[in-house]
Amino acid sequence: MRRNATLMADLVTQYHAGDISLLSFCQLHNINKHTFRYWLNKCRRKQEGDFIPLATFAEPADVQGKDIELEFPNGVILKTSAQNLSLIISLIRSV
Repeated sequence: MRRNATLMADLVTQYHAGDISLLSFCQLHNINKHTFRYWLNKCRRKQEGDFIPLATFAEPADVQGKDIELEFPNGVILKTSAQNLSLIISLIRSV
């Protein structure tokens, strides 16, 4: 059974609020444990902080001396300093 993102986010919230094991929770809600782990990770990544969209920077000087971390949907993480913001933006657009 396919579930939408809103439903899964609600289930993740319920899971965190309770004290039941992951396996028991999945059995109770008829969810594959691997599918539910995927949604747990997906919701955690959305909640983790310090995400700043590149479009919000007015000038490259705004990120001078800061590091940039890009996490792609396939799990690849690129960490670099923000020395050349225009190059980083063009690399992102080419993906």
